[in-house]
Order: sequence, then C-alpha cells, then structure tokens
Amino acid sequence: MSAAESERGGRTGVLGGTFDPVHLGHLAVAEHAFASLQLNRVLFIPAARPPHKPDLKITPFVHRAAMLELALQDRPGFVLSTMEEKRSGPSFSVDTLRELRSVLGEAEKIFFLIGMDAFAEIATWKNYRLLPELCDLVVIDRPDFPLELMKKTVSLFDPDPPGTAGSPGRNRVRAGAFHALAMEPVDISSTRIRKTVGEGGAVRGLVPPGVADYIEKKGLYRV
Repeated sequence: MSAAESERGGRTGVLGGTFDPVHLGHLAVAEHAFASLQLNRVLFIPAARPPHKPDLKITPFVHRAAMLELALQDRPGFVLSTMEEKRSGPSFSVDTLRELRSVLGEAEKIFFLIGMDAFAEIATWKNYRLLPELCDLVVIDRPDFPLELMKKTVSLFDPDPPGTAGSPGRNRVRAGAFHALAMEPVDISSTRIRKTVGEGGAVRGLVPPGVADYIEKKGLYRV
C-alpha cells in the first residue's frame, strides 16, 4: 500500500475494474465522484484475475497497471493501487474492500464506485451482502435510468425487512450505505478501444495521450 492509501480518517473512493485499457470514461467517473462526494482521493484498483471474466483474454497486469500510472499522472488525488496483484485466486471485491478497511481503519469513509449495469448483477458477486459493512456503495447511473431498478437491487441486501419471519434486525442494511450518483454517459469502452486498435485505428481522444503512446509502443491490442 502506498503512503497515500494508508492515510486515515479521510474520504476514499474506490474504482475497480479490468482497465484493459483505462480510458477517459473511467477518469470522468472518478472526477465526478471526487467532486460530488468531496473525496480526498480515488484509488484505481486493477483486477489481477477478474472473477466474472474467466474466459476473456486479458492484457498482462504489468501493462494495465503501467497504463493506469500514466493516466493518473498530474491528477492529484488519483492513486494507483496494485493490491490485487499479489493475491492468489480471483479478484473478489469483498476481499479487496476487507483488506482496504483493515489498512485504512474504521474512521475512514470508503465509497465503492460501481456502474448501474454491474450493480444490477451484484447478487452474483461473492458475499455481496457484506459490502455495506465495509463501505458505502455509490451507483453511477444515467439521469434517465429507472430508479426502481436500483431500489429492487438494494432490497436484495435486506432479505428480512421488519415484519417478516426473519429474526429482528437480521441482515439489516446500514442506513446511508447506498448512494445514486447520476452523470451523463461517456460513450467510450475498453472493448471499443481494443477493437479500434486491432483494426489499425487511432484511439487518441479515447484514452489519455500517455496511454495512447504506450499502446502503440508496446504493440498492444494488435490482431
């Protein structure tokens, strides 16, 4: 963990993903959350072995981390964390957040940034009901996204609401554990970037200049 990661008593945003490669859409989400939630920093945590993409060919971690480091240069408050690199097995969010909580301490406010599409599938995640005990979940959604879908997904964390057969208070979700953060969608994806490079196209304007140079220099994503 870096010195920036081990500061205590602040407000930390966590943005995980494959980042293959990191692009301007990722940075836009982080910038929006940084300002809206008054964060001290945003940790970018690339997954070493994404559990939901076992069959996907992924660029080696060293390249994805290097591109992130280039993308975060000259962006105060944005920090690369390679904490998942040394962990054996799949990169489960609950394990990462548990480790992060132990390092940062209970006084730290941790905000886990997640897209609405991923949040809608969170019931497939390992021990997902433990997440609100470790952090606040910030769902990045489009202004026109149906609020009912978020409410329905949030209800999965609290299967035994008051008045049901469950034990009183069992699985009660911490108040304020969920936040909806609307922003205009950025029409950029890592899949599109890989496809564009593979077809011989240019990706400047989709990724930071340093990342574009790195992709070209290392010959990444060429068919």
